[in-house]
Formats: sequence, structure tokens, C-alpha cells
Amino acid sequence: MLKSYSGSFLRQLQEEVQNILEFLIRKCAAKQTIFQQILEYVKEKYGTEVRYPFLLVLF
Repeated sequence: MLKSYSGSFLRQLQEEVQNILEFLIRKCAAKQTIFQQILEYVKEKYGTEVRYPFLLVLF
């Protein structure tokens, strides 16, 4: 929607929104990686897999 408009303020707003989205995506990806590492550790250490879907909400 904003792409059809022009102006300095809107360009800055678009850039800031893009930066925030990229930040959130990186943070989510990092947490997913950590969560995967935890699951792998549990599987190696205890020979079992975590089967608690509510844990996904925590990460």
C-alpha cells in the first residue's frame, strides 16, 4: 500500500518497518536454532524425543 506513495517520511517509514521485520525474522530463526539444539541434546543424552508441543510456544 505505501509503495504507491512517495515522500521522504514514507521512505523512512518503509525502511524502518523493513528493518524491524528483518530483526524479528533473525530473532525467531535464532531461537528456532537454539530450540533445535536443545531437542538434539535431549535425544542424544537421554535417547528420547521431546513430545511436548507447548514447548514450541516458549520459543
